[in-house]
Amino acid sequence: MGRRILIASGKGGVGKTTISAGLGESLAKLGASVCVIDLDFSFNNLDIVASIENKVVYDLGDYLQGKCRLKQTLIEFKRGLNLYFISSAKVDTDNIDIAKIEEAILKLSQIFDYII
Repeated sequence: MGRRILIASGKGGVGKTTISAGLGESLAKLGASVCVIDLDFSFNNLDIVASIENKVVYDLGDYLQGKCRLKQTLIEFKRGLNLYFISSAKVDTDNIDIAKIEEAILKLSQIFDYII
């Protein structure tokens, strides 16, 4: 079962996304398999920080709405690095199914060494 690392703060603009992406890349360079998930449904920009915004086909919002499978949301960062990102989208936060997010994280924990 993969380790789960949560980077959180009540304040915006303090570097949560940057730290998550950097930590994910560092762990992957050490040989771990890593999935970094953007759970910021208001100011989602992990895809921009990682320079993968043009690779996003499906995001976490699509998965939560049942439009795709979880595997389809994974975006490979660099070949051979074993680092994947799941982008987020602007979603009505009143209708987010927390149980489905927990289920997704548990599924990913079966595949990756680290979920950030």
